Amino acid sequence: MFTNRFIPNASPVHENWFDDLQRMSTSAENAARLMDVDSGIDVRGLLREVRVPTLVIHCDRDHVVAPEQGRTLAAEIPHSRYVSLPSTNHLLLAEEPAWKMLLQELGLFLGWHDVAEAGG
Repeated sequence: MFTNRFIPNASPVHENWFDDLQRMSTSAENAARLMDVDSGIDVRGLLREVRVPTLVIHCDRDHVVAPEQGRTLAAEIPHSRYVSLPSTNHLLLAEEPAWKMLLQELGLFLGWHDVAEAGG
């Protein structure tokens, strides 16, 4: 269930990889605690204080974090830029078109002249 929220378009190989990663990285109890603690974090009052270049990238059909939350984050950070990527996945896969767009946007933001510098 958790994997299907993060990578709804995953192949069986990706599903198995993410399931294994979750099992190896934490226990079910710790995962539940993390989700509980994370839900209580609210930094909205600090966003106007951000004074560094900021790029907010969000998938347009994300099932984990609503795209509206990404747009709100970008709207509250001065001089930030919001980029929407065409994907239902919260974790992008290298095989999907949005991955290439992600690398291009990161390259532009970081001042790379060649996306190959980003491993793409």
